[in-house]
Amino acid sequence: MGESDATNVRYQLSYPEALSSPTKPSTCTVDTAQRLLTCDMTDIAAGHQTITPLISFTVGRLTPGTGYPLTMTRLSASPYPSDPNNGTMTLLCTADTSGEVTCA
Repeated sequence: MGESDATNVRYQLSYPEALSSPTKPSTCTVDTAQRLLTCDMTDIAAGHQTITPLISFTVGRLTPGTGYPLTMTRLSASPYPSDPNNGTMTLLCTADTSGEVTCA
């Protein structure tokens, strides 16, 4: 994330109604009513920009071509680097007519 290791990293992922039953790493909790996963990550070494928790969902009925947002927000990290998006990014998941789902 920067010039020194990041510790106490916590992220939150919100997911749309079309996705349900998330599987999650053991470091995450799920609030199904609010459709949120909150994950406490291990430390991130200096210079690394990414984390890759494996999370999967059961996919309900999707309308082809419609974007379904997954929004991840960094809640905490020490040090807490500034960025233009305040630690938030959104992926849009879409389905094609064959039922394949892609998030980008």
